[in-house]
Amino acid sequence: MTRLSIQSVDWATTLEAGEWGIPHAVPSHALTCTLNEWPGYEAVDQFSKVADPVFFLEAAGHRAIEARMAKGGISGLDGSWGATVLVVQSGLEPGVGYHLRPRHENSAYCWLVASDVAVFAE
Repeated sequence: MTRLSIQSVDWATTLEAGEWGIPHAVPSHALTCTLNEWPGYEAVDQFSKVADPVFFLEAAGHRAIEARMAKGGISGLDGSWGATVLVVQSGLEPGVGYHLRPRHENSAYCWLVASDVAVFAE
């Protein structure tokens, strides 16, 4: 597996330690990223260790905001679903729609993002 595709994102404000089998709380300034398909926790964990973790949230006329993909991900207890966690480094401007762009420093393992994914401040 050399590519993983993000199909949607949502603020991780409701994920607490112990919920859905998550061993620790997800930061409130993080996005859960739903993948096009969930290949299983082990595959996502391995991919996240070699793919470039840096992303940028970009909007015309606004400064880019850096975000970093956490290693591994979160998954249901039975492993049938999961998501990755993208930690946003600073606040977004209210009312501005940001597009998510991976940096791709390691071109052998790439994150892809659906063109309709937009991120707005909480």
